[in-house]
Amino acid sequence: MGGRQTVLLVEDDPDLMRFAQVTLRLAGYRVVTASDGEQALVAARKARPTLMLLDLRLPVLDGWQVLDRMAADPGLRTIPVLIVTATAEGLSRRSVEASSVVGYLVKPLSADALLAGVESAAAGPAGGAPAS
Repeated sequence: MGGRQTVLLVEDDPDLMRFAQVTLRLAGYRVVTASDGEQALVAARKARPTLMLLDLRLPVLDGWQVLDRMAADPGLRTIPVLIVTATAEGLSRRSVEASSVVGYLVKPLSADALLAGVESAAAGPAGGAPAS
């Protein structure tokens, strides 16, 4: 990926948001942020990101609700999603295959793991296994 491609970062933890935003910008990405699920959907429609990094535990709409709404929206369903979560529990193969999820990263994240996950997600659904 790289260049000026747009990554939508959806995270409600301000420290992790800042860390990921700086890391991605230093790597050359344009970063758009949202701190809840509703903002994520609005930002996705407006920014048309190349990739969405999506926390599952969010206020307003959680990550699963965001994925459901994206799947029902022809303008959003093709955006690849990389889940960022504190635990891989609950990430059943069926739920991941039923959406645009291309992989997941488990918190806490290092800069290297974050960038490797984003690069791996750029490879598409073939990399649907854990990115970390």
